[in-house]
Amino acid sequence: MVLFVVFAVGMAFGSSLDGDAITENEKLNAQINQMREELEEMTSSRDSLKDRLDPIIRAEEASATKAAKKAAAIAKAKAEAEAEAAASKEKAEAEATEAALKKKADAEAAAERAAAEEAANTFTSGVYLVGTDIPPGTYRGTVTGGTGYWARLRDTSGGMNSIIANGLPSGPFVLTIQSGDNAVELRDLKLVKM
Repeated sequence: MVLFVVFAVGMAFGSSLDGDAITENEKLNAQINQMREELEEMTSSRDSLKDRLDPIIRAEEASATKAAKKAAAIAKAKAEAEAEAAASKEKAEAEATEAALKKKADAEAAAERAAAEEAANTFTSGVYLVGTDIPPGTYRGTVTGGTGYWARLRDTSGGMNSIIANGLPSGPFVLTIQSGDNAVELRDLKLVKM
């Protein structure tokens, strides 16, 4: 009988425990279900937010891409403008150098022509046939030695009667050679046609 009492008490106690456990289990299941519902609501809210944010994010990405492309285009345009400016500067410098070289070459050519013309119209010591070696005209003379000598000649025989006129200049002078003169003799002088 004691055993039965213990069994009955145990059963009674056990069923009471089982009832409490079931109630506790139901509470936990209810909490789990509530948490599932809250999770579903959160997931739904998240998906809704994601659906609303996705176009904004895509627009921002597109805008960033557009801005990056615009920045790249601006950088490219700037680089091209700088390259064009550098090329233009180089071209201008090359043209200036070419113009300077041409000007120098023209000046040198003019100086050479002037020197050649002066050389062609400059006469020093010697006997010159008028019209062949020396043209008639007026000449500026300078003395190249201590005292110079000039003579306008009728002929080149060397006689005293050959001399039309002569002079012994010691400084600058002017000499006019006539077309009727046959020759001119110069010693220690330089004549330049005027």
